[in-house]
Amino acid sequence: LAARFRREMALTRSLDHPAIVRVFDLHEHGGRPFFSMELLRGQTLSARLQQGALPAQEAHRIARNLCEALRVAHRAGIVHRDLKPQNIFLTEGGGVKLLDFGMARVAGQARLTAQSMVMGTPGYLAPELLSGADADARADVYSLGATLFEMLTGRHAFPGNDPYEVLRLQREGPPEAPGLEAGDAQLVRRMLQPDAERRFLDVEQVLRALKGELVPAAPEPLPSLRAGQFDVVVHHKGIGEGAKLAAVAARLGGSRPAKGWRARLAIDGKNRFVAGADRETANFVSEICKELELPTTVVPAASRWRPVEWLARRCGRIGAALGSIFPLLILFSRPVPGQTLLRIMLSYPEPRRTAELLEAVQVLGLLFALVFIPVAGLLMVGAAPPVRDLNPGDPALTRLVQGIARRVLRLRERLAGKPAAQQMLMGELLHEAAETETLALALAARAPAAPLDAPEAETLPKGTSRDQVASRLLEIAAALDDALEVAGKSAPDGVAASGALSRLREEIEFARKVLPEAEPAGVERPPPNTKLSR
Repeated sequence: LAARFRREMALTRSLDHPAIVRVFDLHEHGGRPFFSMELLRGQTLSARLQQGALPAQEAHRIARNLCEALRVAHRAGIVHRDLKPQNIFLTEGGGVKLLDFGMARVAGQARLTAQSMVMGTPGYLAPELLSGADADARADVYSLGATLFEMLTGRHAFPGNDPYEVLRLQREGPPEAPGLEAGDAQLVRRMLQPDAERRFLDVEQVLRALKGELVPAAPEPLPSLRAGQFDVVVHHKGIGEGAKLAAVAARLGGSRPAKGWRARLAIDGKNRFVAGADRETANFVSEICKELELPTTVVPAASRWRPVEWLARRCGRIGAALGSIFPLLILFSRPVPGQTLLRIMLSYPEPRRTAELLEAVQVLGLLFALVFIPVAGLLMVGAAPPVRDLNPGDPALTRLVQGIARRVLRLRERLAGKPAAQQMLMGELLHEAAETETLALALAARAPAAPLDAPEAETLPKGTSRDQVASRLLEIAAALDDALEVAGKSAPDGVAASGALSRLREEIEFARKVLPEAEPAGVERPPPNTKLSR
């Protein structure tokens, strides 16, 4: 409790916005901590909702105020994580105040204890929080959606106090609200998507939607696949399974099964489809295969040391190394001064014998390289699964980076069909978009893991946090959505393109400024066309 008090005071004092309650100081009386805050007159939103639903205009006004307050917090890398009517205060003058940052996560601070999840109200917590996974600003978007739903309908979006029952209801999808207007129903439905990748990226997009502006739909996300100790083995059933396997691989973000892989499946009667997944991911992939009548088995993962795949994935490098030696062998096989030096080093009395030896080594090396590369390639397509070893890093950040890459790809496809004049106008926009993809890779690769315990200091810890990385990635993705909206117009104008370009540059510079260690000096960034791989 004392740590929560210290954290809330530090967080709230670090934010300055009229819609966020002001906290002044931390005190102690009789061994019990308390802090002083501004005096508010009015009632909580929870008390107001006991009288029934709010008019749509009033609900929109409150939601807009909350979006503006959350925008300040999220920009600072702070996620509230406990947004609900009880923590929203309506003042007598019509103002809105956001309370209780005690469960917020910031600057790498993890939740205080495992029980802190239960301290939140299950019906308003995002499903990723209820399931114990990492969350970002989109968790507040979800909580705001549940609150807005209650303001508009007068009933809870997900009633109940049992976290497991609430999580089951949340995973079934947004609740039905037949009485809502079409715009409000669509808004709430997107905010309450159980998959964070399908929600609004940030409260800025929610604010625009509340004002009636068009917010581009998110690209179809890849499923969340986590690394673990299980493999998914597919069993050969008969003719026509190639198209089904390709469909499953595409849905999972993997590659189309190669002919050698399918040949091994037919010969052995089984082959490894997904390598190194956790139990939940393996069961998820297995269910997808069963929908297409593909028999599968979830088995403990094979040894992490797989010599065949190790050699196959490095056959190109080994072949290139051997190829670089050939010119030297040819040089030393001719009667040049270098041969005499080598003869002396090898202590051979006759230069002729040295030349013969070098020629033999040269021929053997050439034959070895010519045979090794195709054989290793055949071994690779026969052994490597379409969905390779999963990234053991942060799954949520991985999906964020994947979403950015898919937006860049969609932007490139939209601009490809434009006239030459429009392509020149949008060319710089596409270049900056490719830069965001490169930066996203660097950010996610260097995101620090949050510590298990939160510090009890009364000041915020310094340095980069996982939440700050997630916030920057979300803002980059939102800027790409703006660029996609401009590129989707039949005749994009220069003003709109310039605005989208400015926002992309702003997010790039802000990410580099806040996270300078993401791109240390002297480290060469990957080229803009770098492809993401699982």
